[in-house]
Amino acid sequence: MIINFHNTPWEHGIIDNTYDDDLFNSAKQEIERFLSKKPIIKNDQLLYSFQTRTQELFPKTIKCMESFDLFKFYEKSKKSFSEMRSIAKNEKIIETNAIGIFKDYPHDIHYETPKKIFSFITYISPKEDVGTFLYKERNLLDFQKIVEWELNRTFFFFGINNKTWHSFTAGNVPRVTLSRFIEIE
Repeated sequence: MIINFHNTPWEHGIIDNTYDDDLFNSAKQEIERFLSKKPIIKNDQLLYSFQTRTQELFPKTIKCMESFDLFKFYEKSKKSFSEMRSIAKNEKIIETNAIGIFKDYPHDIHYETPKKIFSFITYISPKEDVGTFLYKERNLLDFQKIVEWELNRTFFFFGINNKTWHSFTAGNVPRVTLSRFIEIE
């Protein structure tokens, strides 16, 4: 696992080889088998949050995710970032997880909702795709950089209102990510 921190256009990190190769490949194959049986239609967006039904559909994916302690990584990452949303003492934080499957879907420039305080997105499939676009402002002309798509690469950041502008697009092949968040309950 290789972790790199970046400051442009805002603080974020990239992890290469986030998950153990065997666990990652088992999860990837499990998701691809699922997709081969369930066609994804144009402009489709599927988010499988990890509830009972999803646990039955994706046991290998869940095992892969559980091999990486997101709360522990979140706490450790706070030391490397200078800016993040403050959390009131009465606010409880929770982890939420989902498999994001997108096809023919442009996700406009946005920042995370105020309840999402830490985003941890791992690229699963296909082998080649477009990564995540980062912007200085909510304007295509303010494009700053792209987080390149590589399998088992994770893009992570602390969501900040009006600052952590990003977007992505999915083409005619389903774009699959493991989307993990630390949120305020």
